[in-house]
Amino acid sequence: MASIRISDIVATEAKLPSVIAGLPDAPVVGVSIQGIQVTLTEKVKGTLSISDIPERPGSYPEPIMFGLLPSHGVFLRHVRNVSLYQFTVEAAAGEELPMIAADDAVDLRFASIETSAKSRPTLWLHNSSSSSVDLAETNFCRVSGSKSADLRFPGATSAAVHDRVEILADVKAGSIQRTPQ
Repeated sequence: MASIRISDIVATEAKLPSVIAGLPDAPVVGVSIQGIQVTLTEKVKGTLSISDIPERPGSYPEPIMFGLLPSHGVFLRHVRNVSLYQFTVEAAAGEELPMIAADDAVDLRFASIETSAKSRPTLWLHNSSSSSVDLAETNFCRVSGSKSADLRFPGATSAAVHDRVEILADVKAGSIQRTPQ
């Protein structure tokens, strides 16, 4: 799948996060999503572990094939060149999952990402690289996975990056810098 553009959508009474997922040897490439507003009707029943989510290539493209997901807004897996701009989620009270979780993602661009949930992190990048994340004042980012590298936080001060980017122990030393670029 390549070169998909989605814009100006209002979704109400949503119950599950959106999923953009390819396969390890066939990633989804070239998706641009802009001007999206989602209202969730209830707290998403999810998981706090990306590594527990099965691949299930024979079940594609069923949206519930992965089971519980680690996000309340969007789950990205095996994607390249994906942009999310002006993406807002009105989460249900008590939502604890990140708004966006990405696994095996390259060349992500996130800007103007907002959720009403008080969950931390807002964004979870696992085994993701060569990406740019706009750290709005309410966004916190978790970085995990030994393949994570070259993540940029344009416009953020060094102090903001230090305070709002959590780098887990499984990330190779020196592959993520806590300085804005």
